[in-house]
Amino acid sequence: MSGFIQIGRELQNHWLRRDKDYWMVFCEMYFLARFSDKPEVRSIEGYEVIIHQNEFIFGRPAWSRRLDISEQRLKTLVKKLVDEGFIKQTQRHNRFTVYSFEYVPLINQQNNQHSNQQENENQPPESLDPQGIDGDSNQQEFSNQPAEQPAQQPKKEEGIKEEGLKGECFKPMPSEIPIDHTPVAKEIIEYLNTKTGKNFRATKNTLLYLLGRLHEGYTKEDCVHVIDVKCAEWMGTSQEKYLDYETLFRPTKFPKYLQQQLSVVTKEETGYQTKSQRANSVLDQELRKEGERSGTARRDITHEADHERLPEFRG
Repeated sequence: MSGFIQIGRELQNHWLRRDKDYWMVFCEMYFLARFSDKPEVRSIEGYEVIIHQNEFIFGRPAWSRRLDISEQRLKTLVKKLVDEGFIKQTQRHNRFTVYSFEYVPLINQQNNQHSNQQENENQPPESLDPQGIDGDSNQQEFSNQPAEQPAQQPKKEEGIKEEGLKGECFKPMPSEIPIDHTPVAKEIIEYLNTKTGKNFRATKNTLLYLLGRLHEGYTKEDCVHVIDVKCAEWMGTSQEKYLDYETLFRPTKFPKYLQQQLSVVTKEETGYQTKSQRANSVLDQELRKEGERSGTARRDITHEADHERLPEFRG
């Protein structure tokens, strides 16, 4: 299908554009939303579904395979888009959902308000509005115009040269330059191994959750903080088995873990009656680790604990 879709400049620094996967899915929804104002009957998975204007069909497994994005990320994105009013659920079936694409560029909203003001001023029918549409015609958003109509030239803003606009459009933004977070992710995995005594390898699957958090804007320090907090809370308990990359950096858990304070380890969280009981448990763990080492690499854990040099004993 020929034609165009319009995206407002208000999305230039929006969180959607800062994530290339989210931006791709958002544009895919925009492209697939039904343009015509006439309903269409489609047969999907044995169901006859009526698709109205601006609606599109979404099935998480199929979209995940087609766009090469995890189902969890798609689920998170859809929830955010619904919460912020970009899309709205209109139909729900067992294997797919129908959403209505509600996004309207800010310039179109302003044009609608401007046209309403003109109608109230009782303009003569032959007068033209700033967009070149007859005053007695129905004002329509650009997104609802037929694709065959020629695109209208946007109104130039005062004080801005055309050359400047071209330069701004073609100059890559810093957020568009891909950043390779793999080296940092490998450092975090190594730190996790050091803290837990485990031996996770920095493979593609191991780094998947970590790279996801780094791409979302979280830092190495944030990841280290989560490792420290959960090690202090779970080491020596039945929860210790969950000290792995998948649990700690899961997108639904990581933000909550990040809000915890390392210095706050309560009885409800650890099951220790006193701080000394917790310290003794951590001391036993550290002694077991150092017992496997020899020579100059071996630390004097008891001496460090007595002088409170271990971070694990400051909670």
